[in-house]
Amino acid sequence: MANDVFANGREISCKAADGKAVAAFPDVCMTPPENPTTPPGVPVPYPNTGMAKDATSGSKSVKISRKEVMLKNKSYFKKSMGDEAGSAAKKGVVTSVNRGKVYFKAWSMDVKFEGQNVVRHLDLTTHNHASDPGQTPPWPYADGASVSVGDPCKKEKRKVQKHCNPEKDWKKNCPTPPPAIGPSPGKGSPAMPAWQANNKARLELFDDFSQAAKKNNCLNARKCMLVSKSQSENGKECCPGQTGDHLIEGASFVGLPEWGAYSYSAAPTVCAEGPSWHTGSHRDLSLYRHAATTNLSKGGKWSRKKATRVGAKSLRMAFPRSGCSQKCIEAQLNNYHDGKCSVTPETDINASSNAPKDAVLNNVAKSLMGF
Repeated sequence: MANDVFANGREISCKAADGKAVAAFPDVCMTPPENPTTPPGVPVPYPNTGMAKDATSGSKSVKISRKEVMLKNKSYFKKSMGDEAGSAAKKGVVTSVNRGKVYFKAWSMDVKFEGQNVVRHLDLTTHNHASDPGQTPPWPYADGASVSVGDPCKKEKRKVQKHCNPEKDWKKNCPTPPPAIGPSPGKGSPAMPAWQANNKARLELFDDFSQAAKKNNCLNARKCMLVSKSQSENGKECCPGQTGDHLIEGASFVGLPEWGAYSYSAAPTVCAEGPSWHTGSHRDLSLYRHAATTNLSKGGKWSRKKATRVGAKSLRMAFPRSGCSQKCIEAQLNNYHDGKCSVTPETDINASSNAPKDAVLNNVAKSLMGF
C-alpha cells in the first residue's frame, strides 16, 4: 500500500514508493539493423519507464519510510528501461545514451524539504537523460492521491494509519494459516480418501483462522481497503491463507461483450480468510451475497448498482469489527467498474453468486441481510 505522505493532495515521490512514470514516448535511439549497412544504425522510437525505487540524490535528513525523498532539480531516477535495444554507437539521438536518468520537470510550489520543492504523483518527468535535456516529451509520474475532504474512505484510511503503523510491517499482524497438505492425488487414487479427510480437517481450521484475524485491529482496518485480484495473489496485500474475494463476482460479467473492458485480475476484492467460498470468512461473504442474489435479482440479472450495494453490505456483515462504511466500499467498487460498460445506459449484469448448500447457514444469512 501507499506511504501516505502527501503534498497538495498528491503522494510525495520517494525511494520507498511504488510509483512509476510508465511508457514515456517517444524515446528515439539508434538501433543496430539486422543487416548493418549504415554504422550509425536506425532511429527507432521506444517507450521508456522509470521507477521510484531507483531514486538517487534525495533528501538527507527528511525520510519517508526510512528512505530518501525526491527533490526538485537535485534528485533523479538513476536509470530507465525500455530502450535497451537502442544500442548502436550513438544510442539516444539527443543524449547519446540509453537507459538514462529520469528527471522531474514539475513539483509542488509550496511544499519543501531541506529547502527544495518535493515532487509528487502526476508531476511530469522526462526520460533517458545524460544531462539536460532528456530524450522524451514530459510524461506523468503516477503514484497515489491523498485522503481529501470529500473522500468517502477518510475515516477508514485513518484507522489503517493508526492500527498498522509502521505500515510496511503490517504482515506482522497476520495469524498463522492452516498448514498446506499438498495437491490432490487424483480421483481413483488409493490415497484419495485419506487426502480428502485431511483436506476437510484443514478447511475446518480456517474458521479458527478467520476468528484470529477478526481480533486484530490492523487486519480489521485493512478489510476496508479493497485490493485488485492480482494484488491479492502476489503476496503484497493479503495475509498468507487469505484469498481476494470479488464483492461483485467475476462471473457477473461473463458472456456480456459490452462489459469487455472488465478485467477479473484488476477488479477489486477483499482479503478473505479461506481458499474458496466453502470455508472461513470467504464462505460468509458468499452466503450473504447469495441471500441477496436469490431475493433481489430477476431472471438471473440485476443492475450493477444493486450488485454494488449488496457487495458492500456483504463485507460489512462478514466483518462487523472493521467499521467499514457502506459509502466507502461502494465508492471503491464504483471507482473500478464505472465506465467499463461500452453502452449507455449500462446493461444489467449476471446475478452471480455461490454458497454452500447448507439450509441453516443460508437461512441465517437471509435473516441478517434482511430477507
